[in-house]
Order: sequence, then structure tokens, then C-alpha cells
Amino acid sequence: MDDADLSSVQARPRRSPLVLRALALTCLLEPSCQANGAVEPAVKSSLAPPSTIPAEPKHDESPLPPSSTSHREFYRPKWIDADQDCQSTRIEVLTAQATGDIEFEDERRCNVVRGRWRCPYTGEVFHDPHELDIDHLVPLKNAWDSGASAWTEERWRQFANELEQGEHLVAVSAKANRSKGARGPDEWLPPLAESRCAYMRDWAAIKARWELGASEAEAAAIESARALCEAGQIPRLPQDAKAEIQLPIPEPTPGDLVDTCCKVCRKGKACGNTCIARDKTCSVGPGCACDG
Repeated sequence: MDDADLSSVQARPRRSPLVLRALALTCLLEPSCQANGAVEPAVKSSLAPPSTIPAEPKHDESPLPPSSTSHREFYRPKWIDADQDCQSTRIEVLTAQATGDIEFEDERRCNVVRGRWRCPYTGEVFHDPHELDIDHLVPLKNAWDSGASAWTEERWRQFANELEQGEHLVAVSAKANRSKGARGPDEWLPPLAESRCAYMRDWAAIKARWELGASEAEAAAIESARALCEAGQIPRLPQDAKAEIQLPIPEPTPGDLVDTCCKVCRKGKACGNTCIARDKTCSVGPGCACDG
């Protein structure tokens, strides 16, 4: 959305900053979205968020503590038992997302000890629930930085324990979840290619539903993913792209390409100006070494 679009929005009835940020995110995903928030009839984007955003519940609780308390411990999930059935939010998610029979610790069914789960981020299958994390698809820290710092404690608790929308909390490989951390889709996407478009769609839907904003890099990643997914393509992994930047493979220069070899690699293979073992990977261009 450019400056002209934003001025058009601001000229209309006043909206809260959170609503404006959520509207901007929605407009990135819906090609027919207008600056005033209206949406013309059109074919819905594959990454379009929900058309409605639930109203914030009314309550009298005081706002969340100031950002000085926003350390790592603050973002750890604090599971609750909302329906008082002895199952915490974690157990509710494990029970709902199991892909096979599950076993409980005892007849009370308060704790899961075994089951079958397929991680949507990696495709791996797990039977031990201790190998799984319950991932906030939009991480708590990202939500805080995107507008949740202005919420009340009750609304924050609701976001952290949301069970109504199945994409909000996901049972995933602990390794994959910790690899993701608090990163947005501009920095991390599921390694499993078939999951990336759904992940981006769900990310945008959660942001819109909870009236959260997006950084410029995050918004650009969502727009790029929308175009790729609509074209039947798969967004590439941003984490791999960063690795390529950190470990570039040098291009050969004219000075590296010589007509004769000064070193013949009879027991290994050529790699630039040296010889290396045949089972090693060469990460440099041609040099004066050659295979004999």
C-alpha cells in the first residue's frame, strides 16, 4: 500500500492503529482490496485472510505489563484449562491433531502418553508426545511486536491458548519449532515444500483475525508468496537463502583457468588449486589442479 493509499484511509472515519495495520496486511493478500477497507467481488486469493475480525471482548482487566518485562520467559506459553476438563491447552491440541489412536496416562484422560502425529512442517511422524512442541503459528514475540503489547492480560491469555481456530496452535517437531523460534515468514518457512502455501495463508489469517500488523519484510514475503502460490509454485526457504549468502561459492576468474595443470590429483579430485578426497565436496571454482 503506497502513501496515497494510506492518506485515503486516514481521510475516512478514524480507525485504531491496530485496525489500520491489519487492513494493510489484508490488502496485501486480496488483490481487490481497496484503501477504504471495501473488497470488490473477485476470485478469492489462495492466501486471503478471513473476511471478518471478531470484536475484542469487553473486560476490565488492566493492560499488559510494560515492554521492560518482555524477556524470553514472558513468551513461554502458559497453558490453561479453559473448559475445566483437566486437559491443558497442550493436551487439547495433541488430542485434536493426532492422526491415529492415542493413549492416556489414566482413566481421567488428563495427559497423553502415546499416539501418532505427523509434523506439518517436516512430514515426520512421531509417537512420543515429548518429541513435540505446540507451536504458536504466529509466535508470541512476533504478536507482541505486532500490536499485542497494547492488549489486556485477558486478551493475551486468549491468544496464547486459542483453540477455536485449528491453525492457531500446531503440534510440530520440537526441533522444527526451535529452529523457527520467533521468526516471521520472511526469515523462516516449513522445510516441507507442500506445507508452505498453507503456512503463509494461515499466518495471514491469524494476523488479520487478531488485528496484528506486519513489518515491511514480512508483508513483502506474504505478497511474494501469494503470487507464487496462485501461480502453482512454492515459495523458497528464506533460511536457505541466508545460508547461501553466508557461504557463497566463488565464481572462477580468468586467472583460475589455465591450460596446463601444475598439480595432478591421482588419489583424489581437483578442487581449485588443490587436491581433495573424492568423498569431499568442493566449494570453489576450477583452478590449476586437475584429475590425472
